[in-house]
Amino acid sequence: MSKPIVVEDSNFDQVVLQSKTPVLVDFWAAWCAPCLMVAPMVEELAEEYEGKISFAKLDVDKNPKTASQYGIMSIPTLLIFKNGAPVFEYDVAIIGGGPAGLTAGIYTSRARLSSLLIEKMAAGGLIVNAGLVENYPGFPQGINGLELAESMNKQAARFGLETLLAEVTGLELKGKQKIVKTSEGDINAKAVIIASGSDRAKLGVPGEEEFTGRGVAYCAICDAAFYRDLPVAVVGGGNAAINEALELSKFASRVTVIHRRQELRATRILQEQAFAEPKIEFLWNTVVEAIEGEKVVRRLRLHNVLNGEKSILDISGIFVAVGFKPNTDYLKGVLSLDANGAIITNEKMETEVPGIFAAGDIRSGAIRQVIAAAGDGAVAAIYAGRFIAG
Repeated sequence: MSKPIVVEDSNFDQVVLQSKTPVLVDFWAAWCAPCLMVAPMVEELAEEYEGKISFAKLDVDKNPKTASQYGIMSIPTLLIFKNGAPVFEYDVAIIGGGPAGLTAGIYTSRARLSSLLIEKMAAGGLIVNAGLVENYPGFPQGINGLELAESMNKQAARFGLETLLAEVTGLELKGKQKIVKTSEGDINAKAVIIASGSDRAKLGVPGEEEFTGRGVAYCAICDAAFYRDLPVAVVGGGNAAINEALELSKFASRVTVIHRRQELRATRILQEQAFAEPKIEFLWNTVVEAIEGEKVVRRLRLHNVLNGEKSILDISGIFVAVGFKPNTDYLKGVLSLDANGAIITNEKMETEVPGIFAAGDIRSGAIRQVIAAAGDGAVAAIYAGRFIAG
């Protein structure tokens, strides 16, 4: 009869990580009654899968280094290792920690589905840079975007949502199994909710890449204070651009909004605030042709799209807010995307692949509002639960 191998900190790499076959590791302790109940079942599995999967046991009391390395916070814990990395298994894997992903996590965790939220940075998504959110129900005076994100995160954690800080690099389908490829290892899940949102689109003009971080910026909440008493420009005419301009007006000496059309697309209330701010001025029917400077940004080369006139605007910083690009590069060839790279879904947030859902700004037709993203996340979570239940 094949029995699990006893491994320690000293030989874990050799026995587990360098194994040519998958290894199931039982993290246990002698004082743990549930561990003693699980042990016979692990031994039965070791005999049944002999030659296909190796089995090992690690005492967490005697080997705290390895237990800590893999985040073992409760026992017994069973982890499968393959090709030198742990393979995690969950009912639901949620990609992205913005309002859509966090709401999905609240719903799936509360439904007692084992759920993992995968986020490259801190949870919250783009709303952490939003400043005051005035149109989310329940907050008469508005709420800071970062505070709203933190509240959602705490609520999800209360129901048991686990979070993994990692970059998602791909999504594989093997039969009914979905495998999320991440920088921290593979995540196996019965259902996947993709809520990885979008990033600010770029202008694509000379000097943009060269001066990024040296005068070219994409987040006023993050960087506005660096431009105290200096002239800056904002490119764009939507809500994001006007929010950027209003935030910058608290610090900059002058804020020039450059828009390729004759009128703004931002909501009326934001337009009223911007037009009433004496520090904000507008250049209509104008586009940026190049960003120039020496060590930092010094000027913009502009072009009037109506009369063809060329001009130069001396500034110390340019904030780009010309739209958003869905974060779907890792999904090409896996899911159907629209012309803008957004995921195509139905009203249930289902993609064409059973068990894979999309929610929030990453979805084709999304209206880019916090409340709408949260609603998408709730719908995706409910139908993911129904998919798992069969």
